[in-house]
Amino acid sequence: MLVSFNEKLYNKALAASQEKHLLRIEATNWIQEVLSIEDIDTKQLHENMLKLFKELVLKTYKDVNLLELTSEKLIEAKEFNIAKLIDLQKQYEDIDLPIIFEDGSPVYATLKSDFEVWTTNDKQNLKLTKGNKFITALQELAEDVHIVPRFIINSTQGTIIFDHIKNKYIVSPEYIFT
Repeated sequence: MLVSFNEKLYNKALAASQEKHLLRIEATNWIQEVLSIEDIDTKQLHENMLKLFKELVLKTYKDVNLLELTSEKLIEAKEFNIAKLIDLQKQYEDIDLPIIFEDGSPVYATLKSDFEVWTTNDKQNLKLTKGNKFITALQELAEDVHIVPRFIINSTQGTIIFDHIKNKYIVSPEYIFT
C-alpha cells in the first residue's frame, strides 16, 4: 500500500531534468554555431562536452591543419572562447540525474516510483489501514465539531499526525514501519 509520495521532491527532480535538458541543447547550439556543423553525437556530448568540442575542432579543420596542431592550439589560433562551453558543462554535471538513451537521445529518468514509499508486509498494511480508518472517522466528525490537531497527535501518541502543508491528517511513517 502507498504510504506517501514526496510531491515536492518529485517536482524538484522534474525541474532539474528540464534544466539539464536545456543545458544540453544550449551546448549543442553553441558548438553548432561556433563550428558551423549540424551533426553532434548527443551521447558523447553528455559524457564530456569539452572533449567532444576538441574532437570536432580537429575533424572540422583537418584539411587546413597542415602543421598538425593539437585541438588546444587550433582553438587558440581560431580564438574560440570556450569559457561558455566549460561553464555549461559544469552546470550540466552539477545536476546529478540518472540518464538513459532512447534512439540516441538522452532521457533524464525521473520516475514517480523513486518518490513513493510503500508498505512491504501485511503487518504494515494492517497498521496503515487502521490509521486510515481512524482518519476517515475524524474527517466525518470534523464536519460537525472543531477538532484540534494537536490533541489528536497527543492522544494517539504520534500515530496520527497532521500535515500542515497539505492540511490533512496522515498515519505516521514511524508507526507503520516499527
